[in-house]
Amino acid sequence: MTSTQIPAPHAHRRPDADPHEGPTEVIAPGRGGLPVGAAPQPWTPPTPPPAGPPPGYPAPQWGTPVPPWGPPPSSAHRKWAIVAGAVAAVATITAVTVAVTAVGGDDDAATATPPALITPVLTPAPPSPEPEPVEAAAPDPETVLLSAQEVRRIVGTFVEEQDTIARLVDSSAMLDDPSCVGVVGPIQRRAYSGADYDLVAGSIVGDPEGRQRSIIQGAVSFSSHADAAAYVADAQRSWRECSNRSLTLSSSDGESHTVWNVESPAAGATGDFMTVYRSPEGSRGGCERALGSSGAIVVDTLVCGIGAEGEALGVAEAIADKAADG
Repeated sequence: MTSTQIPAPHAHRRPDADPHEGPTEVIAPGRGGLPVGAAPQPWTPPTPPPAGPPPGYPAPQWGTPVPPWGPPPSSAHRKWAIVAGAVAAVATITAVTVAVTAVGGDDDAATATPPALITPVLTPAPPSPEPEPVEAAAPDPETVLLSAQEVRRIVGTFVEEQDTIARLVDSSAMLDDPSCVGVVGPIQRRAYSGADYDLVAGSIVGDPEGRQRSIIQGAVSFSSHADAAAYVADAQRSWRECSNRSLTLSSSDGESHTVWNVESPAAGATGDFMTVYRSPEGSRGGCERALGSSGAIVVDTLVCGIGAEGEALGVAEAIADKAADG
């Protein structure tokens, strides 16, 4: 019988192996390249290269990673952990047993009246005080003045606007008793001295020749209805003090002087206005003054001419109506 000579196995290095390590495996000639008598082994993939930045970038300074769960406990710690867990389990079982017994352990406990629920008492908050009514702001006095056409319907003759007034005027130096200047003309500075007014508006309306009618209409705004009414009450008292007497009024150049006889004041038809009539000595015609309030607006008018009685009141009431419609 002829014997066959088996070649000796030879060492073989994998292409991806470290060149400083020894042979990575021994391959025997034969089927599958396995050593004779060796069982087949599963193939193990090569270890991948370590992760990191591409070449040329600094390596990250992360240090040695620490596992979040920490080192494993020693055997002594494990024993104490087991004992503590057992104690906790016993305590839990005991608590559950006591709770079950308290709720339904025996018949007496089961039929016992449960404790009354504590119902919170809700005390309602005291009602908020009623807000004080806010008074509407006074309209711009200029908007309540009458147009020349509206004045024309009241006085019954052709008139046109001749000038406007944007501030209080001062004629006190032309009167022999300056304290009575309010009964002579409207929107006088001295008559409104000390009054807490806001805005002043007025206009002069008359016929082109100045012989038929001369009208001055004025409107003065105050902060409130009460302030306007208070001013009117004070002014009307002053009118009474200056009535039933003569007052001398001089011209602006001081060349002429006119004596006016002031009659007793009279209340308007609605009671909201007061009028006073004055007439010049030795001449026909006369002038009527009217004063009152509508809301926070004081209405102050004068109409002069033959047969002017009642016309200043008519102009004042028409202005008051416009202020009320505001």
